[in-house]
Amino acid sequence: MRLGELLVAQNLVTPKDVEVALERQKRKPGRIGSHLVEIGALTAGKLAEVLPRLLRWQAMHDSSHPSEHRARYSYARALFAAGCRAEALRNAEAALGGYRATIGEDHAWTAEVMQLIEQAQHIA
Repeated sequence: MRLGELLVAQNLVTPKDVEVALERQKRKPGRIGSHLVEIGALTAGKLAEVLPRLLRWQAMHDSSHPSEHRARYSYARALFAAGCRAEALRNAEAALGGYRATIGEDHAWTAEVMQLIEQAQHIA
């Protein structure tokens, strides 16, 4: 999971903030965190405070860990709430695949992500 996704999953920035920062990154070199600070979505102090913790969390959880899939589900929920249905659906489906592989069909988290996918598919 990328830093922008982790920051959204932690409710530190919005999906729109990440989108704006990524667009800036295409025009002006730099790291996503720096761009988020420059657009005012995050303070430099807050980034310095959370970055080590987020990077440690990311290093501890590889892509097959259920917590990775839970973070992706949280990111998908935030995207869906922000009106980014297609991106939310893509992330929710990735979380579902991970859940099925790690915790199985009968787990409550699997049911939650399936419900989000159903909601996202029915909104046109």
